[in-house]
Amino acid sequence: MCAENNADCNKVVVWSNNELPRYLWDQWSAELKKWGYDWQRFLKVLKLVTGDIILWALKDSLTWDELVKRISDVLRAYSGGGVVGLR
Repeated sequence: MCAENNADCNKVVVWSNNELPRYLWDQWSAELKKWGYDWQRFLKVLKLVTGDIILWALKDSLTWDELVKRISDVLRAYSGGGVVGLR
């Protein structure tokens, strides 16, 4: 896919087709909407954890549970603390 240390290429790979964001939105949107998230806001905040997504998807340095926790923490931080129970 990408040269080993090509960060720009890695970002493109993990964001292509929005597959992970769509999956997470399908799973979490009901809860996220309660806390003021819509699809666009969700994407903006999710972009903040692009590095973690790369570590999980391409570098195998994070487990799924670790990634979900990091994403949940960021979503919680940008929601005013309201998001709970995302898995």
